Amino acid sequence: MGFLDSPLTEGRNKRWNYTLQFDEARAYSRDPNVHRTDSDVQTYHLPTMLAVDNAITGSNEVPREYLVSESTQESMDRVVRAGFNTALVTTYVIIFFLGALPPIYHVVSFVSGERADGVSQLVDASE
Repeated sequence: MGFLDSPLTEGRNKRWNYTLQFDEARAYSRDPNVHRTDSDVQTYHLPTMLAVDNAITGSNEVPREYLVSESTQESMDRVVRAGFNTALVTTYVIIFFLGALPPIYHVVSFVSGERADGVSQLVDASE
């Protein structure tokens, strides 16, 4: 833990500013699910941060909820769903485009073949 600023420092914003550093060797869970209560953040980080905050302010309050993210689980679910829908629509567009190529190629080759046959018949007729 390192204190970057405190109300006693001169020439700064005179606020409590500290950094908590935890062991990087731990396998921290990166799951953004706010309904889980057994993540490393809730087991180790938040209680340590609460203890430091309570020591600074001299209180002993324990909040019912911690704000660890600016987004809620519903907004995170919406973002994931929107990304999935975008990927799905993109996949369907590519499949539709690739499915439309063979008939277009067939029509173009048929028309150009008919045109070539018609020109050759005109050349034969003029001789």
